[in-house]
Amino acid sequence: MKVLKSKIFLILTLALGLVGVLLFLVFLFYKSSPSQNPEWINFTYGNSVLAIAFEGNYVWVGTSGGLVRLDRTTGERIFYNRSNSGLPANIVLAINIDERGNKWIGT
Repeated sequence: MKVLKSKIFLILTLALGLVGVLLFLVFLFYKSSPSQNPEWINFTYGNSVLAIAFEGNYVWVGTSGGLVRLDRTTGERIFYNRSNSGLPANIVLAINIDERGNKWIGT
């Protein structure tokens, strides 16, 4: 009877050890798997147009979510905000373009 209990204990110990190793491996590979898109994507919600300036084929639009440069010929839009540019805030209240092409942005 004592030998039978020892064998059962040994089998249970090995089984639990194997389960523990498998769980560890799953956790290890799950945590180290790469993301589907390694680039940061910033979504700002600019639902209010607060300022507009024109520069050749470009329209600069100040919104509550940042600054947008719209190319009138291609329709391409480039979004600028605090996280991807030098803007101190996402709310753009004023845009002015001087004679040298410098953009003055009021936030």
